[in-house]
Amino acid sequence: MASRLSAEQRALLDRLLEREDRAGSPAGVPRWTGDREHAPLSFGQERLHYVERLRPGSPAYQLCGALRMRGELRVDLIEQAITAMLARHEVLRTGFVEGPDGVEQVVHPPGSSSVDLPVRELPGDDVRARVAELAGTGFDLTRPPLLRAELVRVGDALGPEWVLLLCVHHIVVDGWSLGLLVAELAEVYRALAEGDRPRLPELEVQYVDFAVWQRERLSGATLAEQLRFWRDELTDLPGGDLPTDRPRPAERSYAGATVPITVAPTVLRALRTIADDSRATLFMAMVSVLSVVLGRWSGERDVVVGTPMAGRRRAELEPVVGFFVNTLPLRVRHTGHESFRELVRRVREVCVRAYAHQDVPFERIVHELASDRDASGQTTLARHWIVLHNTPPLRFDAPGLTAELEPALVGSVRCDLSFQLVPDQDGGIAGWLEFSTELFDRDTAERIVDALHTVLGAAVADPDRAVAELPVLPTASRQELLERHSGAGSVPTTEPGLVSWFEEQVDRTPNAPAVGGDGERLTYRELDERANRIAHLLRSAGTGPEDRVGVFLPPGADLLATVLGVLKAGAVYLPLDPGYPPGRVNLLVELGAPRLILTTPGLRARLDTGPPVRDLSAVSGQPTHRPAPARTWPDSVAYLLFTSGSTGRPKGVLGTHGGLVNRLAGMRDAFRVGAGDRVLQKAPLGFDVSLWELLLPVLTGAAVVPAGLDGHRDAEHLHELIDRERVTVCHFVPSMLREFLDGPHRAHDSVRLLLSGGEELPADLAATALRRLPNAELVNQYGPTETTVDVTATAVSAPVPARVPIGGMLPGVRGYVLDELCRPQPVGVAGELHLGGVQLARGYLGQPGRTAERFVPDPFVPGERLYATGDRVRWLPDGSLEFRGRLDEQVKIRGNRVEPGEVEAELAAHPGVERAVVVVDTGETGDPRLRGYFSGRVQPAELLNFLRQRLPGPAVPAHLTEVDRWPVGVHGKVDRAALPPPDGDRPAAGSTYVAPSTPVQHVVAGVFAELLHQERIGVNDSFLDLGGHSLLAIRALSRIRARLQVDLRVAQFFDSPDVASIAELIERQRRDGQVTPSAAPIPKVDRRRPRP
Repeated sequence: MASRLSAEQRALLDRLLEREDRAGSPAGVPRWTGDREHAPLSFGQERLHYVERLRPGSPAYQLCGALRMRGELRVDLIEQAITAMLARHEVLRTGFVEGPDGVEQVVHPPGSSSVDLPVRELPGDDVRARVAELAGTGFDLTRPPLLRAELVRVGDALGPEWVLLLCVHHIVVDGWSLGLLVAELAEVYRALAEGDRPRLPELEVQYVDFAVWQRERLSGATLAEQLRFWRDELTDLPGGDLPTDRPRPAERSYAGATVPITVAPTVLRALRTIADDSRATLFMAMVSVLSVVLGRWSGERDVVVGTPMAGRRRAELEPVVGFFVNTLPLRVRHTGHESFRELVRRVREVCVRAYAHQDVPFERIVHELASDRDASGQTTLARHWIVLHNTPPLRFDAPGLTAELEPALVGSVRCDLSFQLVPDQDGGIAGWLEFSTELFDRDTAERIVDALHTVLGAAVADPDRAVAELPVLPTASRQELLERHSGAGSVPTTEPGLVSWFEEQVDRTPNAPAVGGDGERLTYRELDERANRIAHLLRSAGTGPEDRVGVFLPPGADLLATVLGVLKAGAVYLPLDPGYPPGRVNLLVELGAPRLILTTPGLRARLDTGPPVRDLSAVSGQPTHRPAPARTWPDSVAYLLFTSGSTGRPKGVLGTHGGLVNRLAGMRDAFRVGAGDRVLQKAPLGFDVSLWELLLPVLTGAAVVPAGLDGHRDAEHLHELIDRERVTVCHFVPSMLREFLDGPHRAHDSVRLLLSGGEELPADLAATALRRLPNAELVNQYGPTETTVDVTATAVSAPVPARVPIGGMLPGVRGYVLDELCRPQPVGVAGELHLGGVQLARGYLGQPGRTAERFVPDPFVPGERLYATGDRVRWLPDGSLEFRGRLDEQVKIRGNRVEPGEVEAELAAHPGVERAVVVVDTGETGDPRLRGYFSGRVQPAELLNFLRQRLPGPAVPAHLTEVDRWPVGVHGKVDRAALPPPDGDRPAAGSTYVAPSTPVQHVVAGVFAELLHQERIGVNDSFLDLGGHSLLAIRALSRIRARLQVDLRVAQFFDSPDVASIAELIERQRRDGQVTPSAAPIPKVDRRRPRP
């Protein structure tokens, strides 16, 4: 039956369903008998006025329309019709002024305001630009009318053609009101043209009556019950948000653009059928589709979608112009296991409950939940909206004219994403997605629309399919990710085995220097002969293929020769770093179980009893000729490296010959390493970077320059060594790179290649490196130990505004960004990085269970495996990856999901911060919290304010600790476990009490105490930290202004919300002569009716 309803009948049905379960309608809206020059604002107006105070004159909250009229138009009648609208609707001649107790509406009498109607002639192509120009000019809310009009004669039209442009501030109208105004303009114009009386319904009430009624009705038990519903409905909201292309600015400009959304009639009919079967509306079904898309983009199965409600639940309000619309936050939760049909039923329940409590203004909900706002006033509660325009099309009927209303798309958006869906005359949808251009690129918005289409198509094709299985990727996009971005088509580099490759280089350049630096210097021939002796020693000891050999030696010629000797013998290299504590070394010996250990007499005493130990002095009697080649294959194990494990015991990673050859050959080709290069070897031996630092030079004709034991920790030594030895290639983990660059400036003109990896490379550090080492190419690398050193790389040729990408897949490596069901994530959406290809390690030594857990079957290449890295990354449009932190570092703080890595990036973004680390711990209550550590030239209080402007409250660290000297682990990375505990248990937001001392401080503190109900307020106390919110801030500013005659802005208040800062700002204004004259006394208000 429902499928046979007309569009108008469906619109009525949707409205009736929205009002379902609302028995007992409230009494009508009465006329208010109070002073209309001192009237309260509605809750919605209060919110918009607050936003306007943040950014005075902003055009963000203007509604603009363009009425295109063809035929003979009488300009004088249009002017008279607009004047009649001002006389008919009080709200159009209302201003907004501040009094000592807050903002008030001032309704001006009829005739006191007028709207100019300039007429200009423009070519048709210039009309849109003129609309944008007109809409770009803000209003002064104290000076009505808050309406602007202009009439454009289209000069190049074939016949008489006009465009009436109307811009009205949202604080006095909503979308419904614009339709009313257009229809009434047409009726008044008709009546004037025909000498008739306008046939318009009498207005029983005006908007100011609604504002007073709303405040009186939403109080006491009614308000408490509805607020209780919203508290319960929105408690413990997830912290996930859609990933953006750019960091969220502290202050938004609301710049926006649109991309089209079209839904075919056949698809929409199928969706209606699903909705009808669930006793739901089309809107509810579309919310279901959108919740799936937003959930996949954010990684949550719990999303909030905002939708505007007309707010005109009383018949007497339908012809009234004003701002009635209210935003409802619809929280949609699912497990992923239910079908789409079941999700629609669940969304229906969500909507019906929300409709029954729609009278609570959105601003009150935001305040009740203590939801954060940015500096532009936007809340974090509902950043993504959906609107289904199901009202009949607007009509403008006037004699001698044909007209059509055109949406004036002026390039602004009031939220991150707004899905505007308009049913078309063919039975489909012709809508658009409004998106913030500050956050998203057009390509990203188009991908989101593609996902909407894909989910919708899959859902109507099989509504009983599990929600988690609904695809969001179109087939073409999925294939592009699997075939192009993943690197699946790349071919591994082909080279002989490591030993053959080295020996061929020896034969080409036997007398070239192979090892330099402070220690012994060797030629290629000498290095080969020493390696041969070690190989013969190992063979004589019975060492064979894949036997593990511990190498306990300091950096230098002997170390390099020993590594090559182990490989020549076909054995597995197990590095034992002398820089490790003895306990760590002996633990690795226990876990690695080497057949024997090679070391020096001085180091031997540090080893406990265990496998046989041989001193290098024993090789002197061994032959120098090359031993018979060992039988190794690409999947034979070449080395064993231990990494930290979640259980506290290291994991032994078994790297292969094939993976190491591919990585070294790839570096040779990409970085052109060869004769004349001198490669610094400074990485600790347990760090996989040491593999290429040792082997790449001697495979390519270059020379190794060892930095010595613990040389990687001594920045001054490295500076001196690089210049003295004319080093051309070096690698730094970012932590050490910062230390290295912080010293006295040295250009190091010999360095042509600077590699960075092992940690995320901060953008500011990359910029510093480019500036300090102008001759060097900077390359950012990424790769877990389980995938042989590096799997991605990207050259950083210029400073980047946000995170430094880690690059695309290297030859021979495959990479996929997958969701929890191992499906490819769309470009821009974070997921877990899975890696495969020739560089994949065999697994973990002696841990088959752990190996099976992390090395999973490849869903795209039968018979192959992928390593699940645990790293959150996302594809960028150019095919490179962006690192987003660790999956296992995610934490929920006060119900909000927080990524410490992301907080760390924001902390490091402050220009005064040189290094930043964020860790998670639990206080005495057991609740998780963030601790932030930093070094640099910034005070903690300033840094805290900086973070509050960029992060939601739960993501702001509870403690900020300045670090003079960073604890560094054996690999040169920051040792997070060794960071100092906070000084005491005082949160970063807290402060010791300091009493006000100046008259201005006493006034400000007194206002704070009055509004926050505090007995005493100190000069360091923050209004926001003590529970203040946006509406109380407006009252505080009004009282401060009245008592001290100064003009403070809301933005200034939120920039510095503590007593001392506000007092200093006021005193500075007084010194500069910026004093506001005392306001005239405000007349008493008629209080015969109670006011909130």
